[in-house]
Amino acid sequence: MKRFIALIMKDVDNENETKKVAVQMRFLCLIFSIFFLIQAIVFLIFENYAMAIQNFASIFFYLLGFYMTYKGHTNGTRLFLTFFTLFWTFLYVIATGWDSGAQHFLIVVMVFYCVTSYASLARKSLFVAIVCICRLLLYYICHNIQPLLPITSAEQSILQVINTIASYMALAALVLLFTKDSLEMEKKLINYNKRIELLANADPLTGLPNRRSMTGRIENDIAHAEKNGGFINLAIGDIDFFKHVNDTYGHAAGDALLKQLSKIFMETTAGKGEVARWGGEEFLFMLPDMNGDEAQSFLDDLRLKIKRTEFPCEGNNIKITMTFGLEEWGIGQTYDKIIEAADEKLYYGKEHGRDQVVF
Repeated sequence: MKRFIALIMKDVDNENETKKVAVQMRFLCLIFSIFFLIQAIVFLIFENYAMAIQNFASIFFYLLGFYMTYKGHTNGTRLFLTFFTLFWTFLYVIATGWDSGAQHFLIVVMVFYCVTSYASLARKSLFVAIVCICRLLLYYICHNIQPLLPITSAEQSILQVINTIASYMALAALVLLFTKDSLEMEKKLINYNKRIELLANADPLTGLPNRRSMTGRIENDIAHAEKNGGFINLAIGDIDFFKHVNDTYGHAAGDALLKQLSKIFMETTAGKGEVARWGGEEFLFMLPDMNGDEAQSFLDDLRLKIKRTEFPCEGNNIKITMTFGLEEWGIGQTYDKIIEAADEKLYYGKEHGRDQVVF
C-alpha cells in the first residue's frame, strides 16, 4: 500500500509542470477505471455486451491517461482526459438514457478543467458555458429521442447509484486535493499572523500585555463606560529597590523575579481585571467593576501577598515590596490623564515610605 501511495504521489520530471495537477489526474483516472470496471461487470450480468465493451474500452483510455502523467505530458493528459470524459458522457447518456445518471459527470469534467488548468478566467468561463450547453442539449435529446441501447429499469436503478457514487467520489477527490495545499498554507498564515500579533501585543519576557496592547484596551473600556456607565480604576505598581536586586543578584535573577511576579499578577487579576508590563519594573493594572475603595482594598491584598512571598531566583530567595498609585476614572477623563494621576500618586508613595497603595 505504501508503494502504491508513493507511486500516486510521485513528482513529475518536467520542472515546468506541477505535481499537484498530476496527482489529481491520477486519482481521477483510478476512480474512473474502477467505476467502469464495476459497470462493465453489471452490464455483463445483464448481458448488455455492447455497453460492457464500451466500459472496458474506457478503462483502457483512463489507464493510458494515468500512464501519461509519468511521462511529462501533464498538459496533454489534462486535455485528453477533459475531452474524452466529455465524449463518453455524451455517448453514454444518448445510448442508455437520462435516467442512467451519467450526466452527473459533466459537473465532474467542468470542475476538473477549472482546478487543473492554468487557462485564463475567460477561457474557463467559456468552458463552463460549453458544458452547461452540453447538459441542456442532452436533456433535450433524451426527452425527445429513444435511447440507442435501451436498458431495463433494474439496470437504470443500479447505474443511477453507481454513477452518483462515482461522480461524487471524483468531485470530492478533485476538490479535496485542490484545496489541501491552499488550506494548509492559509492555516500556516493564520497561525503566523497570530504569532506576529502576540509578539506585537505581549511583553517578550513576562508574557503580559505590553503598553501598546493595554492602551487600546483601556480606551475601549473607557468608551464603553462613557456610553453605558460603570467603574474603571487604573493603578501603576512599581517594585521597590529593584535596582538593588539587579545589582546584588544579577540581571538574570531580576528577570526571573519579573516572571514570577507576572504569574502572581495574572492569577490574582483573573476575572477581576487586567495587568500589563508598563516598562522596566512598572506594571499597570486596570480594574473595572470596582469603585475606588474596592480597588484600593484589592491592591492592598496583592501588596501584602507579594510582601510575604519569597521568590527563588538564581539560587537565592528574594523578598520584595511594591508601591501602587491608584486613580479612579471620572466621566470626561481621558486614559492618559488617569495614568498621569496614578503615576503622580505612585511617586508620592515612593517618596513617603514605599510599600503602600496611594489613592
